[in-house]
Amino acid sequence: MVSVVRAIVLSAIAQVALLAILVGYLFNHTNDTALQYAQLAERNAELRAAELVRIEHNELQVQFSNERNSMHDYINKRVDLRISQALKEIKK
Repeated sequence: MVSVVRAIVLSAIAQVALLAILVGYLFNHTNDTALQYAQLAERNAELRAAELVRIEHNELQVQFSNERNSMHDYINKRVDLRISQALKEIKK
């Protein structure tokens, strides 16, 4: 009878020890997995931020280019107007 009780107690202790080992393993594994996902999310966020900066930079470059072209057209029109006015003055 004593040996049966002893076997039950030893098996219970073994189960608790195995459960503690399993919990420790799962805890470490989930921490590692969470760290990997966090690093992945950080890399994706950095790439997305860089992409947004590049898009914004390109939009600004297009805007500046359009403004330069508009200014160039305005100056050409003003010069043409002055030339035509000067020719009209000369013809009078």
